[in-house]
Amino acid sequence: MIVGVLSRRGLAAAVFVSGIAFAGPASAECRLCEDREPVFADRAPDRPLSITIENGLDFDRLAVGGDSGGVVDLDPGTGHRQLNGDLVDLGGFAVRGTAVLRGDPGRTVRVDLPSRVTLYTVEGEAVELANLESDLPALPQLDGNGQLRFSFGGRLHVRGRSSGNFRGRIRISAEYQ
Repeated sequence: MIVGVLSRRGLAAAVFVSGIAFAGPASAECRLCEDREPVFADRAPDRPLSITIENGLDFDRLAVGGDSGGVVDLDPGTGHRQLNGDLVDLGGFAVRGTAVLRGDPGRTVRVDLPSRVTLYTVEGEAVELANLESDLPALPQLDGNGQLRFSFGGRLHVRGRSSGNFRGRIRISAEYQ
């Protein structure tokens, strides 16, 4: 699903171009089309792309109520947390991760999240964070100020009776397209 915001002018232009495309016979030449290079093709960026993590993922306080562990899903769009299995909610407030990309205004970017990350306690216990997702549109683009803010979440797999304060690093990579 591509999400975007069109100004009134952008919407009018889109409708106008669509109307012209269908107005003439199929073999007519497009008078609006030119063989132009895309604006950013093969152009080095003016500003390097940077990423700042504003909030890390926090699944908050949970307890294992049995021997089989469970799964916690944290939705990147809504921040809603859902528990499955033998996990018990001890209250608190789960937080989806948020990040900001900064670079050349209007540039399209590609953002990659890892498929899985292992989180550890200082005692060496481990849980797995998988199915990392963001709320980015299909073609993410920096805004007119050269920024793009997005959220991310995932699925935490707790095996057995694991306990502790689990920590780890999620490597998010981004590059201009």
